[in-house]
Amino acid sequence: MSQRYLDLMASKKISWVNWNYSDDHRSGAVFKTGTCDNNGPWTGTTSLKPAGVWIRDRIRTPDNFPTG
Repeated sequence: MSQRYLDLMASKKISWVNWNYSDDHRSGAVFKTGTCDNNGPWTGTTSLKPAGVWIRDRIRTPDNFPTG
């Protein structure tokens, strides 16, 4: 469902942001529990939950919005 939502946003040229950059127990949190208490690591994917890997991939994928 998240991908469908992002596809709709892209079709309307609407930007988006992920609001849950935390390490809490919920599945939508991007970091594994304890990452924030241990001060990282913040790079790579070792500290990411599956949702975090998915969001990271979306952020790293360029959009087709015009720049001029």
